[in-house]
Amino acid sequence: MAKSDGELLKQNLKQLSMRDDEIGALSQAALILNDAVIDHRGRIKKLEHALKKAGIPLPPSESH
Repeated sequence: MAKSDGELLKQNLKQLSMRDDEIGALSQAALILNDAVIDHRGRIKKLEHALKKAGIPLPPSESH
């Protein structure tokens, strides 16, 4: 038996809601990852500064 328009609409709205939740979770994960990258870069800069201060030469940077 075919589903009524109302049932199809409810099903579609439920699927959209689930996708919206997934997008929200992915967005939150991306923000956390971004914060981790920023923190990691800060630690690298502190390490580079300490090495320079100690007179230890740094390898050439690979970033452009």
